[in-house]
Amino acid sequence: MVLLLVEIHELYVSPETVRRWLHREQLVWRRPRPVVGPTDPEREAKLQALRQLLTTLPANEIAVFQDEVAINLNPKIGAMWMRRGQQAEIPTPGTNQKRYLAGSLNWRTGALMVTEGLPKEGRSAALFVRHLDDLRCRLLCYRKIHVICDNARSHACKLVQRYLRQWGHRLVLHYLPHLRTGCVPH
Repeated sequence: MVLLLVEIHELYVSPETVRRWLHREQLVWRRPRPVVGPTDPEREAKLQALRQLLTTLPANEIAVFQDEVAINLNPKIGAMWMRRGQQAEIPTPGTNQKRYLAGSLNWRTGALMVTEGLPKEGRSAALFVRHLDDLRCRLLCYRKIHVICDNARSHACKLVQRYLRQWGHRLVLHYLPHLRTGCVPH
């Protein structure tokens, strides 16, 4: 802010002066509190459609709840109490290896089906498509697989659309209501 005052108004003041001005105006330096944004205006209709799907699901079809997760093997270490002059040590693997998983939970049985991401693949459309393909191959006894997922961009991109053009007769994506306005999959 001191630099902006100099640049815009040619006003030279110390950072401490600016801090005192902000304090006088009851402004404090804190982290904002995260809150859930505006909800989907079609939320109730989408949830009702999902409830209807689950309660009327034929025996030759299956529904799964799908999501991805990033796992960091080098933990973030926060503050803790320790004696003055003695620093606690936390053993870690030494490198921050990351793993990405895509998983689906069987609606009826609770069985978990997991696809591990490839190195440096991240939580990507490629991982999502490989997981859809794993579901298709593992659940051969079902005529149709209903995948209930969130509105991540990787769930509605061109790669996914291309895969569904080939396998859409067996795999159907159902999107949960989105939390932010304008976050609707294509």
